[in-house]
Amino acid sequence: MSENVRRLNVALPNQHIERMQHLIADDPARYPSMSAFVAAAVNERLSEEQAHRMLLKVLRENGGEPTGDDRRWAQAALAISQQAAGEHDDHNQKAA
Repeated sequence: MSENVRRLNVALPNQHIERMQHLIADDPARYPSMSAFVAAAVNERLSEEQAHRMLLKVLRENGGEPTGDDRRWAQAALAISQQAAGEHDDHNQKAA
């Protein structure tokens, strides 16, 4: 085992383990092992947490929480982005 890797025992619900096993079996190149899957999930969560903390810092430095108008604008922008992504996926499926 690598020097910068430590073993950790974690208890998870059976349903989570079964779903993870199916995902690993479906894409072994992406997740060659349960450890690789868990490491990827933890890395993603740590990145999300870091981004959240950075956002909170920026909000504190720039006047606080977003207003209702700010939230509505963000939701509309996200909906447009998701719609565009869906159209992109539809185009790729038709081209295939």
